[in-house]
Amino acid sequence: MKNNKKIILFLVIYIIFILILNIVKYKALLFMGDSVDFLIGRSSRVLKTVRNFLLLEIMVLIISMAADYFKLNVKKNTMKFLKSGYLNMILESDSFGLKEAGIGKFLSNFTNDMAAVESDFCGNLLDMIYHISNFVLGIVILMKIDYRFLIAILFISVGISVYIIKTASFLQEKYGEKSEIFGQYTSYVKEILSGYTIIKNNNLFSRVKSDFETVNKNVQDKGYEIDKFLTYISAIYQLIYILSFSVLLVMSLYMYKIGLITIGTIIIISNSSDKIISPTVMVTVSIPRLKGGYSILKRITAKFGVKNDVTEKKKLRGKVKSVEFKNVQYDAGGKEIIKNFTYTFNTSLSYFIYGLSGSGKSTIVKLLTGYISPDSGEILINGDSISGIQTDDYYGRIQYVPQDIFLFEDTVLNNITMFSKCEQEKLNKAIEMSGLNKFISELPAGLNTVITENGTNISGGEKRRIGIARAIVKDPDLIVLDEPFADLDSDIVEGIDGALLKLKDSGLIVISHIRSSHFNSYNKKIEILNGMISK
Repeated sequence: MKNNKKIILFLVIYIIFILILNIVKYKALLFMGDSVDFLIGRSSRVLKTVRNFLLLEIMVLIISMAADYFKLNVKKNTMKFLKSGYLNMILESDSFGLKEAGIGKFLSNFTNDMAAVESDFCGNLLDMIYHISNFVLGIVILMKIDYRFLIAILFISVGISVYIIKTASFLQEKYGEKSEIFGQYTSYVKEILSGYTIIKNNNLFSRVKSDFETVNKNVQDKGYEIDKFLTYISAIYQLIYILSFSVLLVMSLYMYKIGLITIGTIIIISNSSDKIISPTVMVTVSIPRLKGGYSILKRITAKFGVKNDVTEKKKLRGKVKSVEFKNVQYDAGGKEIIKNFTYTFNTSLSYFIYGLSGSGKSTIVKLLTGYISPDSGEILINGDSISGIQTDDYYGRIQYVPQDIFLFEDTVLNNITMFSKCEQEKLNKAIEMSGLNKFISELPAGLNTVITENGTNISGGEKRRIGIARAIVKDPDLIVLDEPFADLDSDIVEGIDGALLKLKDSGLIVISHIRSSHFNSYNKKIEILNGMISK
């Protein structure tokens, strides 16, 4: 709301400065015409008139700079608002929907599409305000001189507009195609970078280069097609523009010859005509780009249409005691992953879930933690539907450790505490239980050692242990771990598994294909087979 008010304030100030600017321009143009006439007539008033004209031009420069300052601030704050809003929509939505839709598409939205919105929508909208004000100024001046000039100019402007509008639909269609191709390009580049090791190990360079050439060619060809069409439009426009001014010049010289206007007035007519024709062209050209930018804006803001109305949801009642599945079904890609799953997890117990790869184990966890929603059935926390509980509330009570641990480019400490203040006793407990003691003691700066780009300077096992410590330190009601023992040595698995089972205040759900000697210590052992509990 604060950002919205700021944008509106800057926009209003920008419009005010544009209005003032045109009033000053109007006066300056009249003084310029008088200066020419006085100079030709060798009038003693020429010096005073020229002085006034120069003073007004200096004012025009200062006011233009002020208007540009507020214009840039409108654009800057609008884009900050849009990008923050888009990120919020992603964070408030089905988290795994991001991966299913394709991360590359959303990267493209944040880069290519946001750039298009900034230039084609925000930039064009602000420029149109300026052009429309110039158009009005030109009309006022020509009305003051001779309405016949105004009629001629408007007739020319309408002709140019009709020509541009006829070409606009084609251009708008091509801009839409360009956005889609850029999205594919971004996705492909991300895929190459993500799979760099596999590409190198399997000597896939020739295939990657060949595929990239195809994708890159599509991008460049589409850009070339649009640029070629714009060049064609520009050439036709320049021809019409030159012919139009030739007609106006002939009219002006004829009226000067018969004594109806002066040389100064001819200069004013020329300047004022440009203030009508140029804005007409710019606005007409901008409209399809504005529509294109707006359509992109609507598309990216509608990508995650999930309403996050906290006022309609309630907080959890006390500690999480149970998570109940009632006839839950979940499909993905047309395939039934979870089938009529019914089970109650109590946070006073420990659970070990196992099963074949693809049996639905991880999907159950994602449903339980609220990261994805069931297609049918219901999930209840303490008897209340998970869909009616504030997400921030149960995310804080249920800590989920996924298979793929994400680490920030920050210190080990901040990656464990998630930038929150933490009691030293809790921190030490989390470090010990996750088996991080030796690892941290060997780091050059201990807990203050910086982890680079999602853990590129540490091993996969160390990343996993940091993820486990991150869950323990929050002291949640329930800890859910998806394949926590992968990439870990057997002795470390034994230590972590034994430590987790000793947690007194947190329930425990472990999904793993690796069983330690503590397997029989779990209160419940559940085998998942084809999306259901095996009998």
